[in-house]
Parts: sequence; C-alpha cells; structure tokens
Amino acid sequence: FYANMTDGIWGWVLRACDKTGACSFAPKNFSVGIDTIFPALNLTEPRNLTYTTNQLQLNFTRNDTNLLSCVYSTNQGTANTTLPNCANISYVPSQGTTNLTLFINDSAGNLNISNTFFFVDSIKPEIQFVNPTNSSGTYLKTNTLNVNVTSIDTNLINISIELFNTANTSIRYNSSSFSPINISYTNLADGRYYFNATSYDVLVNKNSTGTRVITVDTTLPLLKTGIGT
Repeated sequence: FYANMTDGIWGWVLRACDKTGACSFAPKNFSVGIDTIFPALNLTEPRNLTYTTNQLQLNFTRNDTNLLSCVYSTNQGTANTTLPNCANISYVPSQGTTNLTLFINDSAGNLNISNTFFFVDSIKPEIQFVNPTNSSGTYLKTNTLNVNVTSIDTNLINISIELFNTANTSIRYNSSSFSPINISYTNLADGRYYFNATSYDVLVNKNSTGTRVITVDTTLPLLKTGIGT
C-alpha cells in the first residue's frame, strides 16, 4: 500500500479476512518513523580568521529531534573525530592552514555540513647571536663592534638590532627581512654600549635576545716617568 505520511512515528496492524468473513490480526504490530528534516547546524568557532594561539574552541549549535552523531574532519579527511554527545569542545589545531568540516546526521540519515578555513601561527621566532658577535662584558680596544644575528621562523618578516649608549639612548637601529643580519658599528667613542636584537613573524609573534654590554676603550694608559725611586 501507499500512504503520504508526515514526519513522525506511524504504527499499523495487519488484519486478514477470508471469504466467510472470518478475520484475524497479525501476531505483532508494525511502526515506522518518518523524518525528512535535515538537522539544523551553525558553526561559530573557529572562524575564517588568522590566530596567534592554538588554544581554540570548536563551537556550534545544532538541533534535530533524532540527532545521531557529530563528527569533525580536518584537511579533507586526514583526521576524523567523533564529538561525544555532539557537544562543543576545546580544540588544538596544527600550525598553518586548516580546513575543518563538521558533519551532523540524524537517525534517518539526514546530513548537514558546515566548513571553515583558518590559519594558526602561535610559535615565536627563534633568535640568537652568533659569531663574530662580541660577548657581553667584553672590553674593546678598537672602536668597532660586531653584531651577527640569526632568526628562524616559517613566516619571518623582520629582524632588528638596536644599539644604546652609556645613557641608554638608542643611537643605531638596523633591520632586515632576511636572516642572518650582520652589522659592524664603527667609529664608536669610548664608553659603555648595550645592544639586543628582536625578530617578528607576519602575525607579530615576537622574540628577543638578551641585552649584551660591551665597553669601548681605545685610550692608552697614561704613563709618567720620574727621576729616582
């Protein structure tokens, strides 16, 4: 038989009669659930943004009378995770670009899908002084100071070196978009100097070296001679 039924639970019984009018019912009843409505889904986090933290939330709202399961997949199915009780969770994504797809389905097989792309870079650049940078505490008998800095980051955008005089006033600033950066500061007057270096990536994650101290002393000791002892 054919019946045009609306969504819901429908039950029926079978009854058969012969030509004499004797009838009997089937030993059990039958029922069927009709569900033609797709689950409602709204994925709110992560958004299509760039993040400087990898501590994110996977947040969404969903609604369905017969909700069965919720699964998220990253980067075209390379990883699939079932969400217990279809609940929101804390989420730690990989660095770089992620394509996240959320699937929810009900007991009738109705499926809804939502997708988001986002980018994560939460790692500070690595930065360090390398040779021939003068060591902290060095006394120089020349007026030249050498500073060589390397920095490593997938999205490195800037490395800078800053030199300060005895009064802690910035007197030189040099920067580069590439690593390493090697600067020789010349014609320095006698005195104490401080220098450090900083690097940034495109998301303004920042890292700095410690500050080194050197003293320039190009003046020869004054020697007096006299008669007798």
